[in-house]
Amino acid sequence: MSPGELIKEKLSIADLVSSYLKLERAGKNFKARCPFHPEKTASFFISPDRGTYHCFGCHRGGDIFSFVQEIEGYDFRTALTVLAERAGVTLPTENIKERSERERLLALLEEVTLLYQRTLLSTEEAKEYVKSRGITEATVRAFRIGYAPESWHYAQEHLKRKGYTEEEMERAGVVIPREPGARVALGRGYYDRFRDRIMFPVMSNSGQVVGFSGRALPREGADVGAKYINTPETALYHKSLALYGYSQAKQAMRTRNVCVLVEGQMDVVLSHQAGVPETVAVSGTALSKEHLVAIKRLSDTVIMAFDADEAGLRAGERAILMALEAGLDVSVAPLPSGKDPADLVREKPSLWHSALQSATHVIDFSVTVLSRTEDVRERGKKVRTQILPLLARLESEIDRAHFITKIAQNLGIAEDALWRELHKIPGTVEPAVLVREGVTQTAKGLALRRLIGIVQAFGSIPDTPVDALALKKEVTELLGDDVFTSLSDEAMREAALEAEELYGGSEQIESDVQTLLRSLKETHLKETFATAMEDLKKAEVVGDEVAAQAALKRCQQIAAQLSAYK
Repeated sequence: MSPGELIKEKLSIADLVSSYLKLERAGKNFKARCPFHPEKTASFFISPDRGTYHCFGCHRGGDIFSFVQEIEGYDFRTALTVLAERAGVTLPTENIKERSERERLLALLEEVTLLYQRTLLSTEEAKEYVKSRGITEATVRAFRIGYAPESWHYAQEHLKRKGYTEEEMERAGVVIPREPGARVALGRGYYDRFRDRIMFPVMSNSGQVVGFSGRALPREGADVGAKYINTPETALYHKSLALYGYSQAKQAMRTRNVCVLVEGQMDVVLSHQAGVPETVAVSGTALSKEHLVAIKRLSDTVIMAFDADEAGLRAGERAILMALEAGLDVSVAPLPSGKDPADLVREKPSLWHSALQSATHVIDFSVTVLSRTEDVRERGKKVRTQILPLLARLESEIDRAHFITKIAQNLGIAEDALWRELHKIPGTVEPAVLVREGVTQTAKGLALRRLIGIVQAFGSIPDTPVDALALKKEVTELLGDDVFTSLSDEAMREAALEAEELYGGSEQIESDVQTLLRSLKETHLKETFATAMEDLKKAEVVGDEVAAQAALKRCQQIAAQLSAYK
């Protein structure tokens, strides 16, 4: 049996893929959202019997080797090596010089990581600093934290003895070529990039070291340069892809369906140490779309930690917008002013847990922050510039309607005005066909939209908990027959598809229908009441007592009906 066949025999494709994606059972198979193209509904299927996967959306498919090659960007030999190690299969030995360049660079980085780890353990000053930051020995081991001493050629000389060239060290980001005219002390050729720094290895999704972030050891009165230095872009390390702590966090992210996103390495390691293993950080760059794709593979929710004031909100604005656009549910954990997660953990781990437990949806957080603005006109301006752009990125119309109502109630701004301003924002997600045909994004419009979809989607399906014909009759009696007949086939299909996605297999459809009907009736009565009040005012202005009495009677009747909804 070949090594590849033996690996396939020992490794289940479902177990492998589940280390990258959140799987759902689908009969004897599994399904997930495809990691290779954006999608809302799972179309990526895994067959344990066949040992294969296939996406019905982008048509990618294959076995465990092609999956790891695709998702990690490996060549076949590297994928074989990674999976052999995971399966406990020994591959035929080979000379280090015969390995591919990628494999040699990975082996080089593993070697220097081990060197830095050993050096930390033998350097009292560095060990004392790590201990002073509240990091335990177990955490040091788990994150493979090390120390690069204050030497120009420490890593370089060690790697030379192991058979690596200076050019390979440069390609891995470990050394820097000396510039012409540099100090003689540097010597000729190359010198170490990381010197006198606590070293945090940055790992790939599968746990292989691909780069480093080095934190300067504090020196009183000395110029230590930048606090953090990171590996530059290399064949292995890409800042827009790397998330610090991801390989250690991915299991917790998948099982807890949440990712806690912080700013620095210290925040990550101390958060894990405090019992929040779903924590990651970007490494040496701003949050990217690729980072968010990696997060969404494993979780639907991301929690970001900011100062609980407007400055904190503004600082995280770009990251929040990008996360919402990626389809993630975004919450904010409020931090005391000037504190970061690492500060809270060092002070008392329960403070960090309390901040996470009090996390609220980013729009709720924004409303709370802006409610402190006393000037009504200024508050309205900030709603338009700070909150509505977030609202525009939400995929769910129901969520948008919920938050519009909440903003109106808490900040004293009319719902209609908020909807009008929202629709002016470029990129606002909206149900184009239905909106164009008059099913608007008001509370009434959204309830009507869902009810139309349920009638269309489930009207011909037997044994559905909802009587679609009776539901259709109730809606038309309230709003008229043209509610259904005036909409095009395209609009009907759009509503039906959304209803199938929302309620297909749902046990809550019956209670949701009652909630939607109640909302539809209440909002319709409010509209009718407003019209009757307008008629009353007009009749009073022209002195038409008969019309005024009739309008007043209608107002009283509608008010009595509305009282049932209080």
